Amino acid sequence: MTENLITYIDNTQNTIKLSGDTLFEARKSMSDIHYQVNKSYVSIMVIAYNRLEKTKRCIESIIENTIDIDYELVLIDNGSTDGTMDYLKGIKYENKKIISINKNAGLPFALTINSIIELGKYFILVPNDVIVTPNWLKNMLLCAQSDDKIGMVCATSSNVSNFQEVKMDFVDYNDMMEKARNYNQSDPSKWQERLRLITILTLLKKEAILAVGYPFFDCGFYHDFGDDDLSFRIRRAGYKAVLAGDVWIYHDHDYRNFEDKKEEDYLHALEVGSKNFQEKYHSIDAWEDVNNYLLDTTDFIRKTREKKNIKILGIDVKCGTPILDIKNKIRKFGRYDAKLSAFTQDARYQTDLKTICEDIVVCDRQEFLRDNLPENFYDYIVMGHPVNMYNEPQKILNDVFCLAKKGAQIIIPLYNTFSLYEYLNILGDRSIYNTSLAYNISMEFMKTMLEKHCQIDGITMKQYKLSASDIAYIRNSVEKNKLTNECLQRLMTEIFWFVITKNY
Repeated sequence: MTENLITYIDNTQNTIKLSGDTLFEARKSMSDIHYQVNKSYVSIMVIAYNRLEKTKRCIESIIENTIDIDYELVLIDNGSTDGTMDYLKGIKYENKKIISINKNAGLPFALTINSIIELGKYFILVPNDVIVTPNWLKNMLLCAQSDDKIGMVCATSSNVSNFQEVKMDFVDYNDMMEKARNYNQSDPSKWQERLRLITILTLLKKEAILAVGYPFFDCGFYHDFGDDDLSFRIRRAGYKAVLAGDVWIYHDHDYRNFEDKKEEDYLHALEVGSKNFQEKYHSIDAWEDVNNYLLDTTDFIRKTREKKNIKILGIDVKCGTPILDIKNKIRKFGRYDAKLSAFTQDARYQTDLKTICEDIVVCDRQEFLRDNLPENFYDYIVMGHPVNMYNEPQKILNDVFCLAKKGAQIIIPLYNTFSLYEYLNILGDRSIYNTSLAYNISMEFMKTMLEKHCQIDGITMKQYKLSASDIAYIRNSVEKNKLTNECLQRLMTEIFWFVITKNY
């Protein structure tokens, strides 16, 4: 018979009462109450499952590069069989806690071992295949503390997707550390607000964890897409998810070549995770509805002459990545006062647009665009839907120009109606047919029309995503018909992006 155990929490020294008139103030006050129980400012958790040499490099890098910051190490052996537990016991760091799990039941199970009150004001989960670098935690804390509404901060790294990767060449460990030291100089202009983040190295505020619930990973996403789910829950609780572009760490995992995984298992996990995500978020696709980055199109964004309160409008930009792209771009000009608005025809996107927009968010039909938004008001406008796919392309363009200030920049996508699909179909390959409906407006006609009313700052091309076999097939067809490389580039273009300045 097992005797009942009583857990005592000593909070006799607590001098703080739960208070605050806003959600954020109340959550922060509870975080402060927790801090008086658990005196650690930052809790750094490393979960290790075998790969002992990687675990050693990871923990040694934390101890070596985390200086003048109060932190505790929470070390979890998640069922290792390679001597990991003996190594953890021998680590010479006073403020550490070791937890041993007999059998690996996955990351979500390991995260449930600690109670939330045992975590510090800031919590960081460090995978054991990560090597942290000088100033890593200092810079992440500076970012998190710069805004009460930042709840989640991720570092850039090697070997990561979602445009979070920074290429850094080095010859050995010492060279890597020296280059990382030079790179990791605090710079707020490099902080990027994002809709979703890959959580290779993630800092979470205690109050954000209190809002989304602990454990913060939904065990329903043990397959994949846990990163996407956490990003969405953080934002929908009212917080921002930020990529700290002034922090680089090394991720010692070659995910592109399926290290430690079979390709079929990896693809199956993605398929199941994507399906589960869409079920939870009512048909929102974490990739198709979020990964619509402007990429090199933002190279043509210039600094506005507006002295304060920059206004950015997104029209049919899905969950909103294009307007965040512009906001992040103008941060590089030292402008941190941008306010976002959005117009969408799809009600699915309203909730996520409201998580990033401080101004108007409207859901209505395209013909009512001007009825819902102020005229001559916006400094930047980006359209997410190709102009020649609207019912009335000329009307939508007229409306957009009316909403823009004189001197405003406007980004307009045009669907390529004579791409490789049309080309191959004309040649007789009836198995290839483009089902997209768009008015046949050529890039040249669009350019000529726009030049009458505005200055064209740049044109970029978004290429179709094709497999190696598809590209080889197309090249073979092109060579047979003696087309130039320029023609090939045009055929492989899905969208032309026009960046223009309104002159009137």
